[in-house]
Amino acid sequence: MESETELDRLDREWRAESVRYFVMDPRGLREPGPAQHLIVHFALLGFFAVVMMGGISIAPGIATKNRLLMLGALLLILGAVLCYTIYQYRNSLGYERARAAYLRKRAAIKSKSEIPEGAFSESATINVADKWPPFSATRPFHFARDRVFRIRTEGENLYFARIAGQMDAHSVSMRMVDAVDQASFAELVGGTADDMIIPLYDVKASTIDFPGLLNFGHGKIVAVWRVRLKSNATLKFYINDEMELKRAIQTLSEILAGQLRLKLRWDETRHVFVKS
Repeated sequence: MESETELDRLDREWRAESVRYFVMDPRGLREPGPAQHLIVHFALLGFFAVVMMGGISIAPGIATKNRLLMLGALLLILGAVLCYTIYQYRNSLGYERARAAYLRKRAAIKSKSEIPEGAFSESATINVADKWPPFSATRPFHFARDRVFRIRTEGENLYFARIAGQMDAHSVSMRMVDAVDQASFAELVGGTADDMIIPLYDVKASTIDFPGLLNFGHGKIVAVWRVRLKSNATLKFYINDEMELKRAIQTLSEILAGQLRLKLRWDETRHVFVKS
């Protein structure tokens, strides 16, 4: 009971603290993206600006005064974007460090109790009694809001229980996911129109790989999981956390052993995922 009270307090503090790092985009409030992606985005913008400046400098029919004014305006815009990128980069780094500290504290508290680990934990171990642990993944959409699912295998099926949308993903507490994990997914799935059930025999192929560099508007992404069905339809999911990726690999390597292709692996020496 004392551990649960301490967890509740820690979760409330984190919810209050994490919101100040969140960013608003056309799809709603979301976690800041990985800091390294901001560098790539600015590099592309810088290349575009250089091309534009070169075009302006050699374009015929533009008076020298007007040419200088256009170049000055372009430099001002580029400077403003640079300042914003630096701010977002520092914000992303601050969020990642704060979240890592929160997860370490939570794992330490939970190690004192028998409460099973929930989503997004960075605990080094997974309950051995749970052979195929559930994991979280986000299904992205280009012209609609993303959906966050808790995924689990029961019997001969993969169950996808929607636990949040893009607008409210930040409000999903780890305690809430703990409660979802303790429920029967066979009874839970069907509560929303987005819930899915995929029979294991219907999976033709599956891959887990690193994401590309240009994934805009979907928050932090550590891996992409693709599922190709026998109907040739392909489902894509983003895995947003290293521990969730470990849980996904543990579960999917067992239940999709013949269909799963892993394009990454955990490096025990460097404590990071690397290309396999």
